[in-house]
Amino acid sequence: LLRCLGNLCSGPDEYTVMACENQQLLPVLGTYLSSNHRHVKKETLWVLSNLTSESKACSAVTHSPLLHQILEQVPAAFDIKMEALYVLCNLAIHGEEICSYLVDNGVLQQVTPVLKSSDVEILNLGLSLVEMALRMTQNGCHVFEECDGVTRLEALDYHNNDTIRHQASELLDVYFYGESQEGDG
Repeated sequence: LLRCLGNLCSGPDEYTVMACENQQLLPVLGTYLSSNHRHVKKETLWVLSNLTSESKACSAVTHSPLLHQILEQVPAAFDIKMEALYVLCNLAIHGEEICSYLVDNGVLQQVTPVLKSSDVEILNLGLSLVEMALRMTQNGCHVFEECDGVTRLEALDYHNNDTIRHQASELLDVYFYGESQEGDG
C-alpha cells in the first residue's frame, strides 16, 4: 500500500493534490511512522518525501503532528535518517514560512548532530537543510550557534570531500565569518 501511494505521489502533481485532499492520509501516515518495523518507517518517509514535493502538501505536513514524528527519525538508523532528511529538505525548500516553522520546532537541534556523519550524502542533505535555515530565517544563525553548529562546520572545513568542504566553508564565510560579524568582536 505504501509503495503504491509513494508511486502515485511521485507522478503528476494532480495525483499528489488528490492524495492530500483525503483527510485520513496524514493521520494514517503518522500511524505507519510509529511502526516498530524499520521498513515501514522507511517507506512512509519515502511517501512523505514524494508528497512534500507539492507545496500544498508541505503546509499540511508541516502543521500536523507528522512534523515531530519526522524530526524524531533524524537520529535513527542510516536509511531512516536519509529519508527523514529528504522530507525535511523538501519542506524547507518551499519557503521562509515553512522554514521558520521548522527552525521554531527544532529542526536545527536534530540536524546539527548529523554533521558528524561520515556519509557524504547525509552530510550534503544536512548542510543543504542548514543552509536553507540560515538563509530563510531570522533566528537560524542564533539557533545553529546554540546547537554548536559552528564547531561542526569548522570540522567539516577540513573534510576530505571537496563538495562538503566547500559547502561548510561557504556557510561559515557567509553566515558566521562575514564582514558583518567581524566588527562584532
